[in-house]
Amino acid sequence: MSEIKVRLTIELPGSKLVSEQECSKQLKVPVKDKNGNFIKNKAGKVIMKLQEVYDPQKTTPNFIPMEDPKTKKSYVIRFFTRKSRSIQQVLNISDTSYEYFISQEAPSNFKGNWKTLSKKARLEWHLDEIAKTIGGKVSCYSIIGD
Repeated sequence: MSEIKVRLTIELPGSKLVSEQECSKQLKVPVKDKNGNFIKNKAGKVIMKLQEVYDPQKTTPNFIPMEDPKTKKSYVIRFFTRKSRSIQQVLNISDTSYEYFISQEAPSNFKGNWKTLSKKARLEWHLDEIAKTIGGKVSCYSIIGD
C-alpha cells in the first residue's frame, strides 16, 4: 500500500465568502438602565443579554448616509459585508509518485536537460505541472517523513 509522501497546497483562482458563523460572535453584555446602572434580578445577579458583534478582520463595515424626505432628518445606515478568502485545494501525493518525480527519467513535455536538475527542482517542476492542470499555482508543499 502506498503511503502519503508529499502534501501539496494549490491556490485556485476565485474566492469564497467567509461563513456567517465565523464573522459574527455572540457576546454576553450586562443590561443597564437609563442612568447607566446595571439591572439586577431578584437574586442580586446582573442581568445579561446576548449581543451580536462582527469580527473586523472578517467583515468590512459600510455606511450609507440617508435623509428622510419628509422630516429632512439625516441618519446613517450601517451594515457589514463578509470578506472573501482564496480557494485552496490540498492534494496528497503517494511515495511512488514522489519517487518518479525525483527520478532520472525525464517527462516527455520537459524542455532542457533533466539530469542536471536537483531532486528538489525536479519535484517542484512536477508540482507546478499538477497545479497548472487544475488552473492554479502552488501555494506550498511539504515532504512527509523527511
